[in-house]
Amino acid sequence: MIQIDGVNLLFFTNDAHYEKEISYYDAILELRKTYPTLVNKMKVITPNDLDRLEKELQVDEFPALLITNGDDIIFSVEGTAPKEDILNPVVQLLSAN
Repeated sequence: MIQIDGVNLLFFTNDAHYEKEISYYDAILELRKTYPTLVNKMKVITPNDLDRLEKELQVDEFPALLITNGDDIIFSVEGTAPKEDILNPVVQLLSAN
């Protein structure tokens, strides 16, 4: 399910609380402008998928966004967050790589 090599974008969503995810959607749409390939291969993970994931990829709160590079989690944000708190660190991280 999760690609091992390279940088991966993982979005953890829970349809039961979609109103908490609006800032994540906005950040992902902004990311798509600069990093379309990364966003197009983004993995969307629902609560039903969690039992198939490795323990290090588990999140405590939905929504969440993780960026992995190989086996390493290089960025994560969980729970309600403003778009800028999601987008700015991701852009800074990706532009450095």
